[in-house]
Amino acid sequence: MKEIRTLVKTRFPELADRLPKHFLPNIVINVLAPFSSAIKEGHLMLHLSHHVSNQKARTVLGWTPLSSAKTAVTEAVKQLKPTL
Repeated sequence: MKEIRTLVKTRFPELADRLPKHFLPNIVINVLAPFSSAIKEGHLMLHLSHHVSNQKARTVLGWTPLSSAKTAVTEAVKQLKPTL
């Protein structure tokens, strides 16, 4: 989450004041997850494995991704920007 915030802040400085300035500690998210659906989503994101690789698809299939994660986040913000 902090990496996405930094990326948006550098690419879209006009949105910097609308980004979260503080983050909840993991222990708070774990305790409050059963009581809030929004926090439950954050709890799920904390416990998903983010260490995935597309290396097998690259080597076996000869596949190359169309864009990077940074490009994907940048494009998502561009699409949301008119509504912000």
